[in-house]
Amino acid sequence: MEDPFGDFVTVQQEPKNEVQVIADFVKNDVESSLFQNFALYEVMDHKEVTESDRNYFKIKVKTGDNSFIHLKVLKPKTDADGVVQFIEVEEKTDTDEL
Repeated sequence: MEDPFGDFVTVQQEPKNEVQVIADFVKNDVESSLFQNFALYEVMDHKEVTESDRNYFKIKVKTGDNSFIHLKVLKPKTDADGVVQFIEVEEKTDTDEL
């Protein structure tokens, strides 16, 4: 699968409740991937790329005082097309661009 974030121009948007729900949906996968448990897990920012049948999200999540992670997540446009899928996580700081 090509990385849509490398191929498309995206527009940064304000965090929305929907994006927090998406981040929460993949939280167990993120924690398992990083071998950590996060008491703080708050969406700070996101970018979204829309394709015909799915949306790709890159989400910046605050996990501590100066600890952040960037998530890549795939969300089908309809429930019939499947569920939210965790793709990747990277550990970052506040100054790292999304």
